[in-house]
Parts: sequence; C-alpha cells; structure tokens
Amino acid sequence: GEIFARAGGPGPSRTYFQPQTHAFGLFVGCVLALSAVPRWMRHLAAPCLAGIIALMVLAPSWASVSYLRLVVPVAVLLTAGLLAGLEHEPVVGRLLAWRPIRRIGVISYGLYLYHVLVFALVGRHLHTRWEIADLVEVLAAVAVAEASYRFYESPIRASVRRGLQPRPGTSAPGPDRDRKSTRLNSSH
Repeated sequence: GEIFARAGGPGPSRTYFQPQTHAFGLFVGCVLALSAVPRWMRHLAAPCLAGIIALMVLAPSWASVSYLRLVVPVAVLLTAGLLAGLEHEPVVGRLLAWRPIRRIGVISYGLYLYHVLVFALVGRHLHTRWEIADLVEVLAAVAVAEASYRFYESPIRASVRRGLQPRPGTSAPGPDRDRKSTRLNSSH
C-alpha cells in the first residue's frame, strides 16, 4: 500500500516498486526451469535474440503505460525462447559469451540500480538530438555501473570471501575473532 502510494499510484513506476509486475517473468522462468524444452522451442534462440535487440531499439519510453502492458511480457517471452534455444544453437551461445557481452552481465546489477538516475541527470543537462542523448545516457550508465563494480561491489565481495576463508588451524570458515570479543560473549 505505502510503496504503491509513494510510486504515484497506477502507472509506470509500478515496474520498479510492485512485485506483481515481475510475477510474469518469474512464472515463465520457473516453468522453463522445471520442464523439458519443447522441440519447437529448440531453434528459437536466434530469432528471439533478434527480437530482444529490436525491442531495445524500438520500444517506447519506460515511462509509458504501453511498456507495462506490452513490452515487458514480450521481452519475458523472448528471453524464455532465447534461453530455451541456447543449448541447441551454439552460434548464439558463442555470441553471448563474447567478452563485452559477458562484462555487461557482470555489471548488470549496477546498470539496474543506476540507469534511471543517470538517464534523468544526463537528460536534464544534455540538450541535443535524441540519438546522441540516448547514446550518452547508455555510455554514462555503463561507466557508472563499471565504477560501482570496481570500487564498491568488488571490494565488498573480496572482504566477504576473506571472511569465509578457514581460520588457521581449523577447517571451519568464519571471521577471525579476537580474545576480547570472545571474553565479552562468554560473560553473558
């Protein structure tokens, strides 16, 4: 209720704030994961990848209601077709394994987090043709996500991994504890 009210009621903001807007994608993913890929879906990877690229280029603005009602379900179905066909179409798999594409996957959480803010800031301050503005927005979002990954996410992940390493003389993972904190905990 409160999140819905903060999102401005019904409209495009629900894409980010309401779990039910993600239910269709989750449902399709679960069905795909729990079932055998039907024979007719085995050669859909290439056409579905082309469809996803076309949607990225031709889709209406994220702020439009048609995004919620048309583009999201179509993108989910195309993604399901792509995933279902990847095993049977190695050329598409090799294309998606290309290093720049893999890097986008690595920084994708940062892209998800920062893209709206970056697009709004760049759009507010850059007054040029829409093609140039869109390109600058995408490049800026990628740069911010890459910086976030390198200087924020990676150090945190490394410190968590170090904390999960076995302590000297034991086989159990966990952070090293000093004697003072052990004494404090044992006195309670």
